[in-house]
Amino acid sequence: MSECLLLAPLLESYFRRCLTKQRNATPATVASYRDALRMLILFAAAQLGKRPAALALGDLDRDLVLAFLDEIEEKRKNTVATRNARLAAIRSFFHHVAATDPSSFGVVHPIIYATVAVVASKKLARTGRQPCPMPHIVAGSTTRARRI
Repeated sequence: MSECLLLAPLLESYFRRCLTKQRNATPATVASYRDALRMLILFAAAQLGKRPAALALGDLDRDLVLAFLDEIEEKRKNTVATRNARLAAIRSFFHHVAATDPSSFGVVHPIIYATVAVVASKKLARTGRQPCPMPHIVAGSTTRARRI
């Protein structure tokens, strides 16, 4: 079952094959993604009372990832840009997990997509901005250009 997959082999394949060979990531990107995922794993281990090496894929869920993002923003005083960079690393890893083990898609999907929606709405609330309304389709009679 995909929820019992240990994180260690998934992380190894992500860094050895996906980032370095397939995506040809720079050493700085690899280091940044490594740090983000290390912080997430240490946070998850502390929250769940497990050793980092004992964490399984099913241990990481949407709420835990969102709590981690809140933690790094509030306690570590990371900026929104830094938090979003950490989120990009997490989402990239979970995209790799879904591609590696399609049966894990049910576990991975909420992390990939729900975190983006919550973070985007939080950012809008913080800045006081409202989402842009969708444009309406204009009827044919109103689209004629006026001659000057």
